This record gives sequence, structure tokens and C-alpha cells, in this order.
Amino acid sequence: MLKALTTGDIHTFEILLQEFLVNSISMYDLPSNEPEKSYHLFVVGLLILLADQYHVKSNRESGLGRYDIMLIPQDLSTLGIVIEFKKVSSQETLELAAERALNQIKQKQHAQELKSLGIKAIKLIGIAFQGKQIYLQAEDSN
Repeated sequence: MLKALTTGDIHTFEILLQEFLVNSISMYDLPSNEPEKSYHLFVVGLLILLADQYHVKSNRESGLGRYDIMLIPQDLSTLGIVIEFKKVSSQETLELAAERALNQIKQKQHAQELKSLGIKAIKLIGIAFQGKQIYLQAEDSN
């Protein structure tokens, strides 16, 4: 799963993350008042396994606001990653929430920290969730 993420194979990452969530967590692990924090902490915990290759940052400022998660590669020639989470609102689909997350990354210029370090390959990922269902939308930063 983590290899798929760090090589930019976001489709495989999404499939494996979804499978992991369905098989590993309970709906009771996701508090109804702040489920975004649960997903955030869960994914940060998984990403810590990349500490030998990446600096894993959470809730830091970059650009015009604060991103959810950033993976800063120790080898600046490899892929940098910015992740934003969004809970599906009552008026939207998983796809629309993921698009909203991705748009926030772009509008708030969250990839700026990676760019300022000279990282050329940057993946922006919006992750939407509803209960244990997720949907990812990703694109390369320009």
C-alpha cells in the first residue's frame, strides 16, 4: 500500500487503503462528532512507516493555509505528497467531497513548501470518506 502511494500509483493505494479500512476498523472507532480527525490520525500512523524515506508532517502551514498531511521526501528527486481529508456532507457524494479536498490543496497552495525545497514531482491527493467508505482524487502539481 505504501509503495503504491510513494510511486504515485494512487488507484492501487486507494484500493488497498479501502480494503484495510473495511477489514481493520470498526464504525465505533469513528466518532460521529469529528470523524475527520480519526481518519487523519489513522493515516498519519500508517505513514510513519515511511520515516526512513520521508518527513511525515501533519497540520502544518504551507502556502495560504494548513494542510492535513505532507510527505517530504528525504531524496528531493522523488515524489512529494500533499493529502487533504474531507467528510462527505449531507449534500454531496464521495466524488464531490474528494474534489473539494483537492481544490482546497490547490487554492490554498499547500504544495508551496515542497516547491520551495526544489521538489519537482508532487502529487496532490484529496481523500473523501463516509463511514468506512473512501474515495481518492489525485493530480500532479504544476
